[in-house]
Amino acid sequence: MNSDKFSIRNRQLETEPGPSGRFGPASKKLCISLTQASIIENKTKITKRKARYRKRVKIPFSSINQLNQLQTEVQAQLLAQDDDDGHLNFDVGDTLEEYTLLGFIGRGTFGRVAKARHTESRQIVALKIVKNEEDSREGAKGEIGLLNKLKLIDPLGKNLWVEMLDFFVFEGHVCMAFEKLGDSLYSFMKENNFKPFLLTQIKHIAYQLCSSVKALHENEIMHTDLKPENICFVTSDFTYGIRATRQQTYRKPICTNIRLIDFGSAIYFHDRRDIDVQTRTYRAPEVLCGLSWDQRIDIWSIGCILFELYTGKSLFPAEEDYEQYLLFHQVLGLFPRHYEETRLYKMLKRELDLGLKRKPRRKLLKKYMKLPAQNHQEFFNLIQRMLNPDPFSRITLEAALTHPFFRVTPDDEAFDG
Repeated sequence: MNSDKFSIRNRQLETEPGPSGRFGPASKKLCISLTQASIIENKTKITKRKARYRKRVKIPFSSINQLNQLQTEVQAQLLAQDDDDGHLNFDVGDTLEEYTLLGFIGRGTFGRVAKARHTESRQIVALKIVKNEEDSREGAKGEIGLLNKLKLIDPLGKNLWVEMLDFFVFEGHVCMAFEKLGDSLYSFMKENNFKPFLLTQIKHIAYQLCSSVKALHENEIMHTDLKPENICFVTSDFTYGIRATRQQTYRKPICTNIRLIDFGSAIYFHDRRDIDVQTRTYRAPEVLCGLSWDQRIDIWSIGCILFELYTGKSLFPAEEDYEQYLLFHQVLGLFPRHYEETRLYKMLKRELDLGLKRKPRRKLLKKYMKLPAQNHQEFFNLIQRMLNPDPFSRITLEAALTHPFFRVTPDDEAFDG
């Protein structure tokens, strides 16, 4: 990135720190309300902008008493551009502030992501357009504050966190411009028909991921939503290879450098914990069962991710709490006794006992640890230690980075079973 041409601008942030809470003392108050000056500015933009939206009605005003009328009209016009869920409707070629939209990348509960080009620097970015609703704006406010802190901590990008380049407010939508990356691990696997990665590729991805999350934890931040969708390759370039055991063609990434993305759910160590965290498939048992939890839930998620990269399948593909808890027991065996004191265990004890009788414990990881190659055995030993149900016995990221798996040289062979 050319910092002379492109830099973060704080034009929509006040400098007064917000109260310690969900996003900690580093959060700042994002100003998106229509003041008298911004009402006039918005009116001018709306009436002058060449846009595909319905034609604006120019409302002349000559006294301060008409500002309220103008604000009502402006807000009505802004809402007319959104769909029923508050997402901004846009087409390729539309311009938001200094960005021309080039295409659609993805969507989520937070909003939508578009490929865009900065009009002056010509840099291609991923533009995150947050929904026009209060909760989404509050979430974006916290994410911007945290990303700014990460930028100060790591200005050179050594910790592999996605870089926020810019942010602004467009007609009620908080927008964040990020460096344009390649496919997420999930998207790459989906395009590859969920064929697993080679162990050499997993080794490189795993080491980067552990290092990146370790750096977060050292700064008392936990991600809380680690999953293949939130890990992106730097580039989407790939070649085709042929898997020797089955003569199958598959996509092989040219570069396995990654970046960690989506800090919208990240929290500080001292933040409140009475919130729902983690996507179910990657949710740690202490979170599921309502026990106290901390940054070690991120390590559990990493273990689930590594299994998925190796097999192409989710380790705990559950849709309900009971189903997931049953899978925990089937895959890992008996849990520590303190889990039996949880409300979830007591509620599900009868169903759990019946379920385990119908589907005996498989201890799935033990099966993979019997693979003949030492490097594969070491890999699953690492996963097993990441998936320890007792968070206090779970391997630390410092220990993970010195695990024998990262000291061996794997052959170019992925699980093909």
